[in-house]
Amino acid sequence: QLIEITAKKTFKPYPNESFQRNRKAATDKTLDAPLGLAIDKNGVLIVLDMGSNLGKTRIFRFDTKKNVLINTIELSEKVAPKGSFIQDLVVDDADGWIYLADIVNPAIIALNIKTKEARRFSGHPSLLAENKDMIVDGKLTNFNGEPARVAIDPIGLSPDRQTLFFGAMNATAWYKVNTKLFKTNAADSEIGKSIQLVGRKPISDGALTDSDGTHYFTNVTEHAISKLDKNGNLSNIIQDQRLLWPDDLSINNDWMYIVTNQLNTTPAFTGGKDIGNAPYVIYRFKYKENAKKDVKDSYTLNSESLYPEGIDFDFNNNRFIVGSLYNAEVFTMSLDGKLSPFIKETKINTLTGVFTDELRNRLIVV
Repeated sequence: QLIEITAKKTFKPYPNESFQRNRKAATDKTLDAPLGLAIDKNGVLIVLDMGSNLGKTRIFRFDTKKNVLINTIELSEKVAPKGSFIQDLVVDDADGWIYLADIVNPAIIALNIKTKEARRFSGHPSLLAENKDMIVDGKLTNFNGEPARVAIDPIGLSPDRQTLFFGAMNATAWYKVNTKLFKTNAADSEIGKSIQLVGRKPISDGALTDSDGTHYFTNVTEHAISKLDKNGNLSNIIQDQRLLWPDDLSINNDWMYIVTNQLNTTPAFTGGKDIGNAPYVIYRFKYKENAKKDVKDSYTLNSESLYPEGIDFDFNNNRFIVGSLYNAEVFTMSLDGKLSPFIKETKINTLTGVFTDELRNRLIVV
């Protein structure tokens, strides 16, 4: 189904009932399995339909001013092979391109809206999942019976639409590549050589880049939204247990909207029944107010006999953890530089290192 939310607890089929499959047999005239959504500056709604029943990936373009279908673009099997799971997209409304992520056959697909021609870029390590477990509420998350290792998923575009950002769901690396390479149909080898690391990210399902060039991620393991600033600092700007698998993000003025879908409770992840609990909620918050605290370039600690030997950043709580060599104490330091006692353990004689294990919510001290 594709719906338009009309109020806090009401919605209706979009653009009308005739496009909805509603558990009936899929047809060429109805939606099959819509996943990704985007609206360009002209009010065109782009819907990515992965076609899990029809076996083909389609792009639906709707005029949201007239609420009518503009056209449908079907991706060839060469571009979207059978078994593909294409579910995230971004739109370059300046030059008329759509970029999509295939997480099962890891690839980036670039589609020219005008010509309807598309190309596929695959086979690069940056598209693949890292060997990192996905721990949600202390439990290992599986996918199809094995520890989840989900490849390229969140993607984003720079404000000038000249840079494509991407990363795997099961990964802590966020990459970038020039979109011109796709528009000029550059060879895969040339694209691969041009990919650069931007910075760190959490295990995430969705991402976006705002008009200032700041990156935001849905942090699925910590029920949070994380921010990667221009200086490469990663921090959580909001964290709340109600964010049950934050899936995607959208920004309108000062508001950030978060859709939560409890994805880890679905059969593909549980290996059995769907254990999700309605309602499925869209939240919003004033993201710039939460994001205004940044890590400074330097801090001066005026504490006698501190002798800081170990330091790490606690992303869960947006603070530093500092170890004192001779005092054998652990301190927290806020982003404004305030130092506070945290742990004083008589069994520790000399402290040489600290490490914050955010996934398991614990501190390791040497």
